[in-house]
Amino acid sequence: MHPGVEVWSCGLESAAQLAARYLPLLSADETERAARFRFGHLRDAYVLARGVTRTLLARCIGADPRSLRFAYATYGKPTLEGIDGLHFNASHSGTLLVCAVTAAGPVGVDIERLRPMPDARNIAGRFFSTAEAQRVLAAPPEAIDARFFEIWTRKEAFLKATGEGFSRALASFTVSSGDAEAPRLERIAEPDDDPALWTLRAFVPAESYLGALAVRAPIGEIALRRVDPAGLAR
Repeated sequence: MHPGVEVWSCGLESAAQLAARYLPLLSADETERAARFRFGHLRDAYVLARGVTRTLLARCIGADPRSLRFAYATYGKPTLEGIDGLHFNASHSGTLLVCAVTAAGPVGVDIERLRPMPDARNIAGRFFSTAEAQRVLAAPPEAIDARFFEIWTRKEAFLKATGEGFSRALASFTVSSGDAEAPRLERIAEPDDDPALWTLRAFVPAESYLGALAVRAPIGEIALRRVDPAGLAR
């Protein structure tokens, strides 16, 4: 039986009220980064997101959130220092945070708030693979935005799982899209990889959001869990 993936979602609407409660959980470098935000609402959202992520990961390993130490790969992907076999990744869009945790293998997660994208066709044509761009262009006008974000979340989840981020060309791999197509990686090139080694899943973290996760391993079920940041901090 393959390990599953827990995906925790947390609303950040109460960041202004809760940031002070979570600030003591952050490391010195995280606190310093928070202080550099010019706008208070962005600073509070950052503090709450980092604090919630620390709290969730600490619960997974039975530790104090303040004791967690993160190491960062070349392109910024974090891992937990001294903890083997626990893979995680987080994503934030609008007022929603998600954190995916699994023992299966390297994981990447992305969420996007559905919103009008007037440049969807242009962006897809410039940066997506040919097959993906054609699917965006072929979508009915009322479905273009959703099709664009469906592809985007799947692509970014893969980039985050590899740890390469946008240092890798978006056109160097192709993901499936459309109601008739199960989420999967169709092609991976430059550098070459076997799509069969990857699992790609789509999920809906909240109303008006799309999400996707990628794992370089077979996985079991995805458990979607909602967490209240006010209750989590007690």
